[in-house]
Amino acid sequence: MKKTISYITLLVYTIVFVACSGRKGHDHSSHGHGHSHGGHDHSSHSGHDHGNEAPSIKFSQIVDAVEIFVEYPALVKGEPAKFIAHFTNLINYKPISDAKAILLFNGKQVAKADKILRNGIFILEFSPAKVGKNSLVIKLEHAGNTYSFNLAETRVFKDGHDVSHAEFTHHEPDIVFLKEQAWVGDFGIVKVKKKPFQSVIHTCGKILPAVDNRITIVAQSSGIIDLPTNMVAGKKLKKGERIASIKSEQLEDSREVAFKLANADYNDVESRYQIAAKLVKDGSISRKEFSQLEAEYNSAKAKLEVFGKFNDKGEFIHSNAVASGAMNINSPRACNVASVKVRNGNYVEQGSVIATLVVGDSYLLKVDFPKNEVSKMERVVDANFIPEYMDASKMGNGALSVLELGGYPLFNSKTTADDSPYIPFYFNLPDDPRLVPNSFVSVAVQSKSEVLNEVIAVPVSAVLENENSYWVYVELEGENYTQREVMVGENNGKEIVITDGLKVGEIVVSKGAFRVKQASRSLEMPEHTH
Repeated sequence: MKKTISYITLLVYTIVFVACSGRKGHDHSSHGHGHSHGGHDHSSHSGHDHGNEAPSIKFSQIVDAVEIFVEYPALVKGEPAKFIAHFTNLINYKPISDAKAILLFNGKQVAKADKILRNGIFILEFSPAKVGKNSLVIKLEHAGNTYSFNLAETRVFKDGHDVSHAEFTHHEPDIVFLKEQAWVGDFGIVKVKKKPFQSVIHTCGKILPAVDNRITIVAQSSGIIDLPTNMVAGKKLKKGERIASIKSEQLEDSREVAFKLANADYNDVESRYQIAAKLVKDGSISRKEFSQLEAEYNSAKAKLEVFGKFNDKGEFIHSNAVASGAMNINSPRACNVASVKVRNGNYVEQGSVIATLVVGDSYLLKVDFPKNEVSKMERVVDANFIPEYMDASKMGNGALSVLELGGYPLFNSKTTADDSPYIPFYFNLPDDPRLVPNSFVSVAVQSKSEVLNEVIAVPVSAVLENENSYWVYVELEGENYTQREVMVGENNGKEIVITDGLKVGEIVVSKGAFRVKQASRSLEMPEHTH
């Protein structure tokens, strides 16, 4: 028994001896504490970095339509500090390069950069001389404007030891999406604020082709057709450009008859159009009726312009287009060829259709207006709509606006031909490459309202949805983002009300949220190459 106790005692002494000898030779630098003072162990000051590298400070701020994101080390007296400043034009979210950056320390210029490190990135360097709190401002001179950014962290430390004991505001990276990544694609941010929000009527509709923008070109006499070699559907024509020629021995007489008919038709329509222009101003006739007559007037005018042109005073000048037994038929205005109905060398009778021209495509937006909202019909001013072939989350403004496209609401009757709960309501839409006729759309109709509530609202494209949950991406500092769940309210097609989850002054991704979502799934943290 005594022997057993002796072995145990010996083993305990051995373990204690090894442990003490190991502590004697322990390297503290392996824990990142690179210095000691008189044998004092700074490992007791948890959270302080005692290494040689000063902590990095990140700062971002928006002034007007320009954002700065700058990274710089904690400032130490007499030690050079490098400021890496990123400047972004928030209108198109592209880097600003043709500019000059100036660094002011207590109101005095201490550094200037008129050359960029890379597109949108400027380097400013200086060594601070005054310990304590100081004023630090970066100014950007760009396109005749000056933008001033007041940096939040302005303390200058006496030495690295003071830095190691200081507390710094820092956001742990949740999602890192670099400025240089954002600049090369579709992206945008907005500052959260309260704004007037007008309720809308949600319904559906359809984009219809308008028929009043086509001009039919007919033969003014009988004869043989001569077409230009490139006269095909889709061809763009300039005003006065030749569409075809008709060869005939009786052209002089037949052309004169055709001119008289076209002139008489124009004079009749023109007089009715002038009267209608006055009546529509005082509301005696509807805007829709006026639009139909206006289309009829433009068609009659185009047919007359085959025989000449109108001068600056509005007077028609007859031209002599018959030469060598051939009559030229010219385009009455700039347009596109919709179809060609004849072939080169064909014989055509007077009045035969030669071609159809499209003069500036226009469309109608037919909306199903709910009968239970009929009291708002006369106060309709605009409509935001999303065609079925567009992804709202990837549309910069969330939806297309009738007014922003250059369209307008037409006068609409409150009567309907059936027992439908909806009344047809029409908007005029001008030509736009994003519009496809006969496409269905979701619509948010806006009418004048006396009550405009102040609410937090963000672009529809800022909000992502999954299984009835909604979230946005909030910018924490320049290139750090976090996903935030939000509660949503009304949606007017362009903006959506946020009832909970966002505060005024926060920055959210308004365009390209799906790109930040993709970055959040990346297993690798992107790195700067400054």
